[in-house]
Amino acid sequence: MKIEQNDYSLSTGADSTRWYYNRKDIAFSLPIVLPAFEIDGRLLSPDGKALDLISEPVARHGTVVEHRIETDEWIDANGAAVEPGVTFALTLRTTPDNPVVRFRYTLGAAANGSSHTRARMTRTKHRVRYLGLSCETCSDFVEVTLSEFDEMVHSYRPRERAVTPAEIENGAERMGPIIRATLGSGEQPGAVALIAFEHGSQTPDAFLRYRFDRTACVLEEAKSTFADGLAIEGDAAFESVWFDLAVGSKGHDELAARFREFVLRDLSPNAESRKPDIFYNTWNYQERHQAWEHGKYLDTMKRERILAEIDVAHRMGIDVFVIDTGWYGKTGEWSVNLVFFPDGLEPIREKLERYGMKLGLWFSPRQAAVSSRIAREHLDCRS
Repeated sequence: MKIEQNDYSLSTGADSTRWYYNRKDIAFSLPIVLPAFEIDGRLLSPDGKALDLISEPVARHGTVVEHRIETDEWIDANGAAVEPGVTFALTLRTTPDNPVVRFRYTLGAAANGSSHTRARMTRTKHRVRYLGLSCETCSDFVEVTLSEFDEMVHSYRPRERAVTPAEIENGAERMGPIIRATLGSGEQPGAVALIAFEHGSQTPDAFLRYRFDRTACVLEEAKSTFADGLAIEGDAAFESVWFDLAVGSKGHDELAARFREFVLRDLSPNAESRKPDIFYNTWNYQERHQAWEHGKYLDTMKRERILAEIDVAHRMGIDVFVIDTGWYGKTGEWSVNLVFFPDGLEPIREKLERYGMKLGLWFSPRQAAVSSRIAREHLDCRS
């Protein structure tokens, strides 16, 4: 099987344990180790030689096209063929002019399986392995986190950390969600790769993690995303999160720019949600005021303070100004706190509009104060 794009192709069939991303301009093939799942107590992988396209490509949003390849054939950890009665599907989303491939896995009941003896996903001895990159083709690994809390500035920010040879030797684990690497042994200058997963967990609460050793970088589960004994019924009993993979030929900065293009344009059909707005949130100052200035939460949450912060946010180039806890009177009712904002939020909205900024409001729809009207009138919703 081969899927052709402008700068690369994707292929299967050459190896039982891998599929390949083939970068054309540098004639480099990156092998990606196929996933492994514990099914009825056995660690099994789909047979890469049997993976094949099952239908014509489907157009999605923009120039994104979806391809689906499947197999009912599996192998165990020793490479022996097994028949668990499960269909594995690899869904790939590509665009002709961007090197990033978005993909995920689905497990369903095989069409020729017995309806009385459905296979089950189990958790007796093995974790799900989602993919792997060989250290024979990849080196100089760097972890990229996107939202890590920094005590120094009391805010969340991205970080880049190299994974050192000593850490690899000692079985380092990293949360990511992005890992970048250099490809080859120097014969292709600028050859680089990027791998990522799409999951909203924040450091250090990992649901997936990268594990390193001398042979490979493996992305595996850190917490289960399915119930032990999940019956594999229907077409999609289990669906993984989405993963992202790209290979570049002009270095990490160029590939990072292409990845940002992918996030903005190709990741989601809801383009407005991908727009890279810069947000300002008032809660960070409330934390600093309490911890550093020994004040009380919300004792500075006043109209005058917020209007002054808007001036600063404008000079910083902020797009969306978010007022956190304090703008409302009572959790669950979400009406403006007229003690803090006697004229409501209209003066704040007007100032933001003059600066070309948007107003954001924090709230938590799952919570309500015991004394709130909604809690009193809907006792059946309290837990």
